[in-house]
Amino acid sequence: MSAIVSENLCKASVDCSKEGQEGSGGGGGGENVRGGGGGGGGGGGCVTNHELGHFWSSINWKAVMARKVVAPRMFMRSGLIRKDLLPMFAGEGDHPRTALVGNEEELRDFFKDEAGSGKRYVVKYSDSSNAYGMNFIDCGSQVGMDAGVRKVAEDMRADKDKRVVQEYIEPLLIPDWAGGVMGGEREGGERGEGLHKFHIRALLLVVGDMDVYLFDECRVLIAPEAYKEDLVVGGRAVGTRDSRAEGGGEEGGEG
Repeated sequence: MSAIVSENLCKASVDCSKEGQEGSGGGGGGENVRGGGGGGGGGGGCVTNHELGHFWSSINWKAVMARKVVAPRMFMRSGLIRKDLLPMFAGEGDHPRTALVGNEEELRDFFKDEAGSGKRYVVKYSDSSNAYGMNFIDCGSQVGMDAGVRKVAEDMRADKDKRVVQEYIEPLLIPDWAGGVMGGEREGGERGEGLHKFHIRALLLVVGDMDVYLFDECRVLIAPEAYKEDLVVGGRAVGTRDSRAEGGGEEGGEG
């Protein structure tokens, strides 16, 4: 990646617009995404989230990945890690089947041979957080799958936005614990035997062109409630938020 990105952020930080300098408000939630927090903000700030979004869209990413042009490395928090771009450029590896569908026809075409497969798929926006707009489609039966596809199709017709469809992988679970002991006894003698979803958040420091340092301590976020497989009711996601970090800008355990 170091050969195709530039060292500076100059394009993203020059020429403050009058609107950006004198804005009367605006979100304080960092990246301008669905489901992100609001907030105060006030005027000032050289580049607005709106301007950054336009700049991101103006870059010819196909030319960047073909090593014909360069692009700023971190002018925006998401960049190439957007859910609709990462599967395209992540290279070969062991990752779930993923597709980007831009309309209802592509959505239905993706699922045309999936009925009865027993697979489950998560359907999400490419730029959302906090599990906003997330749906699950269960392909165990034709009826259940059709219900899920209809729900997503209705949403797509309403907002005219693309979706990322990804095969749902059964998560690695961590046993419940009490008193510092896995599966230990809770107050009143009840034994904690639930299994919980979790994810590990590691911190990286990227320097120059480019050296990457991994902090030797990681944060583990554990779902407060035990994991249940009944994630789908009529094709809609139920209880997808599985992190203690309320408002943390993370997507309920689904990357």
